[in-house]
Amino acid sequence: LCNTLVYNNKLKCGNESVANRRLALSKFPAAMPPCKNGIEADWLRLTVDPNKPVIFLDTDRIPRAKETGSRNKLEAEICMKVIETIVACGLDPTEIGVITPYRSQSSQIRRQLFRFTPELEVHTIDKYQGRDKSCIFISLVRSNLDRKVGNLLRDWRRINVAFTRAKSKLILGKNCRFRNPPGTL
Repeated sequence: LCNTLVYNNKLKCGNESVANRRLALSKFPAAMPPCKNGIEADWLRLTVDPNKPVIFLDTDRIPRAKETGSRNKLEAEICMKVIETIVACGLDPTEIGVITPYRSQSSQIRRQLFRFTPELEVHTIDKYQGRDKSCIFISLVRSNLDRKVGNLLRDWRRINVAFTRAKSKLILGKNCRFRNPPGTL
């Protein structure tokens, strides 16, 4: 993903085993939670599926109270549901990380995932520099009527850090209705 967005396809993978790495989920799909309706089961199964290394979750399609700014409770709840399911499917919480540009969202997610901490790391992009995990959930958060993303999401170096922390699976949560100005993610 970053090879295309940041490096103009100049990067080459070291070897095939790295290029084809997938999450080792020994209990997938058997450990998937019972479905309440077909829609819930579909999005969660597709998100957790180890054969899908990059997932983009459009949080705008889920009914909720309108939230604005740099904290999004619904996105934190989605993050919690996905991580609970990935752990139930066999991935150790030490192999999962959550990244967000904003401290307020980091705190919100940490509260949601309290039973997995300290094993599961939840940090801002800047604090995640130099770390990597098998699975990374990125909560991009930003949603407002003025379509302002702020300086943190305009900095491609930060976005590059966030997107390159995942060894096997990258899950992005973002409100797709929030159309970004040119030059931003």
